[in-house]
Amino acid sequence: MPSDKSQIHFHAAETHFQAGRFNEAQSEYEQSLSDSPDFVEALIGLGCVHLNKGKLKEAEACLEKAVTLAPENALAYFYLGNVYDDSGKNQLALQAVEKAIALKPDLAEAYLALGFIHYRMGNRAKVSELYETLLRIDSTLAKQLQPLIEL
Repeated sequence: MPSDKSQIHFHAAETHFQAGRFNEAQSEYEQSLSDSPDFVEALIGLGCVHLNKGKLKEAEACLEKAVTLAPENALAYFYLGNVYDDSGKNQLALQAVEKAIALKPDLAEAYLALGFIHYRMGNRAKVSELYETLLRIDSTLAKQLQPLIEL
C-alpha cells in the first residue's frame, strides 16, 4: 500500500499528466515512487510519461516492472504493448496487448491497438475481425480501424 505522501504526489502527477504537463508529471511520479517504489499505478503513470516523451527504454523499464509487480493489471500490459509497438517489437506488442484483453475483455483501446499492430504486420483478416469486435464494444473507436479494412 502506497504511503500517504506517495498518494499525494501521485494525484498531483495525474493532474499534470491530464493537462499535458509531462515534465511536472514525471517529477511528481518520481517523488511518489521514491517513497513507495512498488506503487504500480505510479509506475504505469511514469511509463506513460516516458512513452509520451519518446523515451521508450525508460517507459519499457517502468511498465515491465509494473507487470511483474501486478500481473493482473490490464492497463500495465496495454501500455507496455504500446511501448513495444513504438519500439518495433511486433511480437512482444501483440503478446502484451492480447494479455491486456484477456485480463479486461472490454478494454476497447486494446482492440484498437491490436488492430493497428496487425495492420502493420500485414494481417488484414485479423484487422477486419477486430473491427467487428470493436464495433460491439465502442463504435467510435471502431471508426479509426474502418479505413484500414477498406484499403
